[in-house]
Amino acid sequence: MRKIFRNYVPIADSLAALLSPHAEVVLHDLETDTVAYIVNPISGRKVGDPSETAMDENISLDLDVMGPYPKVSRDLHRMKSTTAVLRDENGAAAGLFCVNLDVSRFDAAAEMLQSLIGIPEQADQPSVLFETDWREQINTRIYDFLRERRTSLEAMTRDERTEMIQALDANGAFSIRNSPTYVSQLLGISRATLYKAMRPARDKSNDLGSGL
Repeated sequence: MRKIFRNYVPIADSLAALLSPHAEVVLHDLETDTVAYIVNPISGRKVGDPSETAMDENISLDLDVMGPYPKVSRDLHRMKSTTAVLRDENGAAAGLFCVNLDVSRFDAAAEMLQSLIGIPEQADQPSVLFETDWREQINTRIYDFLRERRTSLEAMTRDERTEMIQALDANGAFSIRNSPTYVSQLLGISRATLYKAMRPARDKSNDLGSGL
């Protein structure tokens, strides 16, 4: 093994141990186009085997890190892979550090979870049950807002909270008796804070309505 690869062996071992038994870690020597080191060889390769890196369209030596990208193993398992280019002291590509994760074992679990939590796209709430449930409507609007911004009630910023409150107000959510109290409790803020967040948008709407 060339000296340039020796420092990466402990990293390869630690990654393979962390992801065992689902991943193999491979060091490729670009000078000889062979496998310089491999841990947990689920692909069946061994040290000294041809790397055949030229056949992998996902690898570009112009980049430092590639992936994750899909691959299929020789036993037809779906793989998720990443590749890092190892460079010498002059910056020239000398090798590749590849992690190949067998994700096919998680497919069945993912399908089971999806069957439990998934809802058909065409499925609507029964209008008879929910048309008068304003709490459900507010919950849905808040959920949609958080999902679109990929955040949560706990993680959203003050600006995001203000934007959400103003959106609820624009949709008439606070025209319902007790809804401001409900939303305040849901967000963990006071009613005064809630109304303060509404005020700028309401003032702007009033100015436009008065022609100012």
